[in-house]
Amino acid sequence: MNSRLPFDNSNTRLPVDLRVRRIMVIDDDNLSRQIAKRLLEQFHFNAVLEATNGEEALGLLKSLDVPVDLLLVDLIMPIMDGFDFIERVRSGERGINPDIPIIVMSGRTDPDSLQRVRKLRVNGFVAKPPQARNFFERIMAALQSAKPAKPSNDPPIRKL
Repeated sequence: MNSRLPFDNSNTRLPVDLRVRRIMVIDDDNLSRQIAKRLLEQFHFNAVLEATNGEEALGLLKSLDVPVDLLLVDLIMPIMDGFDFIERVRSGERGINPDIPIIVMSGRTDPDSLQRVRKLRVNGFVAKPPQARNFFERIMAALQSAKPAKPSNDPPIRKL
């Protein structure tokens, strides 16, 4: 694999092939989603999905034929916020891997929000706006620690 860090001139090879990883960015702020998406594309992620709130993201996750490898979630969004979305994912909502790696990407750094995030078993936290190196390191750590999805007895959900 020839992928290297976009901000590192070394010849270090990456431990996972990012080109085949699928990431969903869930944020109601278009600019924040676009910044994250551009960084992810610089990191050689080819499949970046977007949702504007937790409800939209749940629907999308349930409709996909191929699972998502990582979720990047904002906390404060309309309709369904990031806290509720993460709780639903971690509870094993039908058709969704409860062990999927989740990184919170938020401007909320107050102690109450951070404590609540810790209880949700997220794999990392990145303050907005994300700094490339820290963002990449959190993503790599989350992907490397990911548990494989458990096989489901449910019939596959097809996208219409």
